[in-house]
Amino acid sequence: MRRRILLGGDDGARTVAALWEEDGALCYDCPPQAGQRLLLFASPERWFSLPAGRGRTRALSLGQVWGAALARGRELVCWGSAQAADWQVIRARVAASGELPPAAEEGEPLFALLPQARWRRVCGALPGSDYLTGEVPRGGEPYCAALAVPGHYALTPPPWLAGFEDFLQAEDGSGYWVAFTRLRGGGSVPLRELL
Repeated sequence: MRRRILLGGDDGARTVAALWEEDGALCYDCPPQAGQRLLLFASPERWFSLPAGRGRTRALSLGQVWGAALARGRELVCWGSAQAADWQVIRARVAASGELPPAAEEGEPLFALLPQARWRRVCGALPGSDYLTGEVPRGGEPYCAALAVPGHYALTPPPWLAGFEDFLQAEDGSGYWVAFTRLRGGGSVPLRELL
């Protein structure tokens, strides 16, 4: 079953968010403009921020989606829901929240320690198996590829994360074990070399 939500804005902008379930995940397709994110609302007070375009999430199911919006920064560009809603109040709530942009927004900095790096979220096949891929430039050119796996700090990484020698705290408070690989010639890159 597919569900479509018509999104409209004050400036006359119109688009459609298509939603469906596949392999236990909520899939979506919503044509983005540059710098926009898709917000899926479970209620007027609770939403999930996702990269706009095509994607999937396990954060909520199709039946839990109350409404949707496209956002640029903390401003809603267009919005819509199946039920009547006071979108002015919802827009103010989103604008006042500290939740946008979220960690791993497509192409955005994730770690204050590495502001030059750009990250994107990769949705794993199982709940809780999402991870991040990124790229760290040097001198304006791509220098190394990065992989970040969510986890908890410990003196050593878990056994299944061999090669992930560094742990970074994201700006949203979550933590990630990270590994960096040189793009030219291969080989691991220690974090201290990137600072």
